[in-house]
Formats: sequence, C-alpha cells, structure tokens
Amino acid sequence: MLILLLFTALSATALAVSDLRNDDTWSSIAGRIVGGVEVPYHTSWPWQVSLQYYSEGSYHHFCGGTLIRTQWVMTSAHCVYSPRSISAVLGDLRLFYNDGTEQTRHVINVYVHPEWNSESISSGNDIALLKLSSPVSITSYVKLASLPSFGEILPHNNLCYLTGYGRTSSQPEFPSILKIWLNLHFVTQDSVVFFNSSEIFSFSKHHDEKQQSTCCRLILGGLWRPS
Repeated sequence: MLILLLFTALSATALAVSDLRNDDTWSSIAGRIVGGVEVPYHTSWPWQVSLQYYSEGSYHHFCGGTLIRTQWVMTSAHCVYSPRSISAVLGDLRLFYNDGTEQTRHVINVYVHPEWNSESISSGNDIALLKLSSPVSITSYVKLASLPSFGEILPHNNLCYLTGYGRTSSQPEFPSILKIWLNLHFVTQDSVVFFNSSEIFSFSKHHDEKQQSTCCRLILGGLWRPS
C-alpha cells in the first residue's frame, strides 16, 4: 500500500517554502471530508500532524500529515503549493486547546514528487516530504508512524483507517478534535470512482453501506493504516 511513502526522496525536487507556487486549491476544498468518529484516546494516533499556515496574527489548520521520521513529515503535494509560512503541530488531539502535549516545528523545506501535476490530480504522485526545523521528541503523544515493510502492498479491498480533522457534519467549521474514519477499504487506482468537477472519489462501493462517509483526497495529507 505505502510503497509510495519513501518513493524517490533523493530524486524529489527540493523547494523552499517561500518559493512554492501560489495555488489556492486547498482553500476551495477545505473541509469536504464528512463522516467519522472522534478518536477515543489522546495517544491513539500519535503520528498525526496538523499542518498550519500563518495569517492575520495566528495559525490555521489546513491539511494533515504523518510523522515518518523525527524531522520528517509526509503529506499530499497539493497541500504545500501555496507560499505560506507553514508549521507542523504534533501531539494535538484538540486543535483549539492547549493540552500541554503539543510540539510545534516550522517547515524549512518541501520535497514534492517530481512527477506531481496539480492540473491532473487523478494521475497520482500526490505526495510530498516536509523537513522540520528540528527533530521532535518521541513521547506517548508523538511517535513515528507504524509503517509497512519495504515493498509491502496491501491487497485490494483490505480494511483501512483514515484520521484527520475533517468534518463530521455539513457545518462549515472545522472540528476541534481529531477524527477517525472506519470501515474503509483499500482499492487500486483503477477502482476509484472520480467525479469530474470536484476530483472527489467515493468509497461507497467498497465499504459498509451503513458508513455513509465520502472522503476527499484533496485534504487528507496523511497515511492510510490497515486495520
């Protein structure tokens, strides 16, 4: 499944944050994820990262990410195509509360997959690596992602989880608590159903019909995890 994870990090294109191409794609799709339930424990998904941009005196969440090394975060390429000052916040279960478990680092470099094309999202390669200003400390609330073995590919229809700060209703506000999406199935790219106008894909054919969640690939940023 995650053979893409470390892809070709050495051959990826390095970009300074201030040099990233101006692209407001994320603002038009922020919050399209609907469904899921709250993560039950603060330590349940300690590799979840909240990527935040600075505007008008404060930071705002805009995409998720996954901690894969103490100084490296993996996210989606579409998340980092704006020339904004980006920070990575880890150990944060509730975005708008200070629990004393958070760690914040600035993003100093972005490595976008060299074959990523923002004009053709469905072609894949929507992946980027972010280098943090300094390594994070490993705690009960901040840990490296549980990665698959090198070369491991999940079988079609394998159950997976998704986490992120997406909505649990159609209300316009982002929720404050980390959410988890259950009963999703890993599918090959050929099996994904795309809607032409919004580039949203639906898993309705591939998961429990009682779980009426629709996932948008344009805001996730983080990793799938097999159940």
